[in-house]
Amino acid sequence: MPKKYYPYTNLESVVEHFTRGRLDEKDFTLLKVLGDAICANENQLRRYLLPIMSSSQTSLRLDRLRRNGFVERWKIRIHGEEDSVKPPAPFTLGMAGFKLLKHYYNSDFFMDANRWDSLGVGGIKRYVSMNELRCLMAEMNILKKWKWNPIIATNHQNNRPLGAAIIEFPQGQMNFLIDRVQGTQN
Repeated sequence: MPKKYYPYTNLESVVEHFTRGRLDEKDFTLLKVLGDAICANENQLRRYLLPIMSSSQTSLRLDRLRRNGFVERWKIRIHGEEDSVKPPAPFTLGMAGFKLLKHYYNSDFFMDANRWDSLGVGGIKRYVSMNELRCLMAEMNILKKWKWNPIIATNHQNNRPLGAAIIEFPQGQMNFLIDRVQGTQN
């Protein structure tokens, strides 16, 4: 937790914080990008936001947004290598960020901060790795559309892949279904 941690936990305090101008347009954009990414590490967020703010501005904003619970930072380490390898800490929307985005974009999907308790570290790793692939395709300017957990062929019985995208190639477009498997999956 940040040193001065005062999380907002209800909609009224979140909206008041925003309407009083304590969040600017770039803060809101950062929250929206993180909400769309579901879970991304700081490096990925810097790359996503590079067209509108510098990497250091992104880091400073993330630190400030953590103080009021708009974003949460996870400390995840590789078992047995806790001291030697320190992977980048992933970020998710905090309770305040979730409430703010759901208030203004109520028809869009944003991961409820409480769901990470059941998804756990495995879920965080899946989304971070998928965002790396998504980020690389966006940087190469070949990604045309992205959809998390799409329904395939309007059949709700099919297993849903974690993501789907339309990729632009010189020969034309191609649909990709993308998933990150885990050893615990069937």
